[in-house]
Amino acid sequence: MDTIGNEAAFRALNDRIKELESDWHSADPMAFVCECSSAGCTAAVYLTIEEYGAIRAHSDHFLMLPHHVVLDSERIVRSNDRYAVVAKLDADDPLEPPTNWT
Repeated sequence: MDTIGNEAAFRALNDRIKELESDWHSADPMAFVCECSSAGCTAAVYLTIEEYGAIRAHSDHFLMLPHHVVLDSERIVRSNDRYAVVAKLDADDPLEPPTNWT
């Protein structure tokens, strides 16, 4: 599976996890799958349903473990000790530091 296929497949899986668990109504973090570009990665990333929904509000954002970010091709939008949210860089994006660290 190529990089984009990997990211899209795990995003779809995470959306299904959210759908299945949405009736749970727990504020506790739950396991989602890392959406990094590594084809072999199946690492668990823990966040709440609310946090996941905030990430999915932006279709160009991807969820991953903080140490899986590839700074050559991804810009960190938000990060904490459990997960990072990135946007893919294109050739025209300036390499600016993130403005909304959490």
